[in-house]
Amino acid sequence: MGRTWVRVLLWICVTLNAALIFAFSCQSGEKSMDASDQMVLPLVEWVYHARPDMPRKTLEGLYWTLQTVVRKGAHFLEYALLGFLTLLLGESCSWRGRGWIAWGGGTLYAVTDEVHQLFSDGRSAQATDVLLDSAGVLAGVLAAMLTLSLTRRLIGSEHKRRK
Repeated sequence: MGRTWVRVLLWICVTLNAALIFAFSCQSGEKSMDASDQMVLPLVEWVYHARPDMPRKTLEGLYWTLQTVVRKGAHFLEYALLGFLTLLLGESCSWRGRGWIAWGGGTLYAVTDEVHQLFSDGRSAQATDVLLDSAGVLAGVLAAMLTLSLTRRLIGSEHKRRK
């Protein structure tokens, strides 16, 4: 695949990932909670069946803890993917400072995403979410750098073996 096609594909992937984040931010608080419940409720029900003697208050605490883990984990992962893809895009375009650009751009997008949530029913903007999203972007950028480094090393060693 030519370098131009790789760039086009990466631009599409970055744009789709950003659009997905935007779409999730458009959801009302209730709809967002319902989406999280699809993962959380089966886990809580499983615990309830495994431990029917568990106090209701403990189960409620488990529910809210899992809600937080799922919601914050989703934030982290969607921004990690944004960082990963943006770093690869920067690499394909030979951007100077591509790591900083990917991290800064992803963090800036996280800020705009939190402001956007102010306009969605039942949602709020939280500085802690920006920090979490920024950490996700950084993790994605570092993962992409590691992937590129390992790929280059493997290709280099394969190239040496063929000579």
